[in-house]
Amino acid sequence: MSETNPNPLVNNTACLLVHFKRPGIKRKLRDDQYVAGTAEKALTGALKVIVDSPEYKQVAAFEGHVKFYLASKALPAPLYRWSSYLIPLGTMKAVDEFLETARGEWQVLVDAFCVAYPQRKAETMARLGSVAEESDYKTEAEVRADFGFDFEYVTMATPSSLKQISAAMFEREEARLAERLKTVEEQVTAAFREQFAEMVSGMKAMLDGEQKDGKAQRFHGWKIAKLQQYVENFKSEANVCGDSELVKTMDEASKLLAGINPKELKNDAQWRAAMSGSFAEIGKKLATMTAVRGKRMIDLDEDDSSPLSPQGEASKVMNAMLDNGSLLGILNGAAAAVDADSATGEEVA
Repeated sequence: MSETNPNPLVNNTACLLVHFKRPGIKRKLRDDQYVAGTAEKALTGALKVIVDSPEYKQVAAFEGHVKFYLASKALPAPLYRWSSYLIPLGTMKAVDEFLETARGEWQVLVDAFCVAYPQRKAETMARLGSVAEESDYKTEAEVRADFGFDFEYVTMATPSSLKQISAAMFEREEARLAERLKTVEEQVTAAFREQFAEMVSGMKAMLDGEQKDGKAQRFHGWKIAKLQQYVENFKSEANVCGDSELVKTMDEASKLLAGINPKELKNDAQWRAAMSGSFAEIGKKLATMTAVRGKRMIDLDEDDSSPLSPQGEASKVMNAMLDNGSLLGILNGAAAAVDADSATGEEVA
């Protein structure tokens, strides 16, 4: 990036690249093994699983959980590709420590698979029957070498060495990077504004007692605390783009809730109506600020106040793991049943 036109992402975040790989456990059936009735072979296909292993599925599930954690800490917009994460500097130390610990725990799972590999291979070959082939299988050493878990931090800058080749090339690539960073900055800003707009809307609905899924929303004090915590987290960690307009709007909402006794507010209909009106005004301001509607990522009914957290089952799983103090904590439970086909790591044939 040019020193005269720095993007705030360059100074306030780090670009993290994470890469997983593992040996592939599927092979195509040969023509003489394939039965497709009257269908043309070119229009159909069939695969066989050559190693059916719960240990392998645990490795695949672990990769998914690491990625969910990183998504909860990264800004809601990738810079280069899905394996890249923009991490605010305020959370970098925790993320780095997490990855170092995760890599050790991942290795334990890989070791368990490699130990079980000969047995799982024999079991699966017996089940495959006539389509089992010894040539489909690698040695244990080769299989172990096909596993990988690496991460690195990369500089968000145009290589200065390009100047030695062509000044025009350097300027072109610098302009492209500047445009890419600007686009990501706009996406991040829009996403955080949309997140907070959703929270404000949820707060108003709770104050009004609106229906949700056919039921009147209950008034919970923790929802007030969640919004306040979200604001604190955004201001201290996530506001890498320096969105002063959103901070100002957040402060308005925080002042409305400062010092409130949730029980008293719950029992005072007139007070709740006045608060609802104030949040409605804040909602109108946010509506004018949100030019691009982002993906909904925060729900007041979900007990998670991080401005970076994705919601749903993934975040619940991660919370359970972190509560246990170890990513391996839940892998003997439901995560062990995760089908490796649904995991997102790269498979090596």
